[in-house]
Amino acid sequence: MTGQSGATVRVWVKAEIGPRHVVAQVLDTLNNPIGEEFVIAEPHDLYEIARRYGVPLDSFDFEGESADIIESSAPPTDA
Repeated sequence: MTGQSGATVRVWVKAEIGPRHVVAQVLDTLNNPIGEEFVIAEPHDLYEIARRYGVPLDSFDFEGESADIIESSAPPTDA
């Protein structure tokens, strides 16, 4: 599925599962879910959702500490 015009992606910590369990879900223009929730283990997972559903990265809505948790899960880069 690609090119979801007006779609957004909600990214949040699903606290009932764990304090660092981040999930994402694609929402249509009326905030209805499109598909299932995705577990976000690393930043690359967000790019995969963007590619699969055609949602631009600036349409991702990070709630609470979700962005910090995802960033901290990224593998270290060689400097």
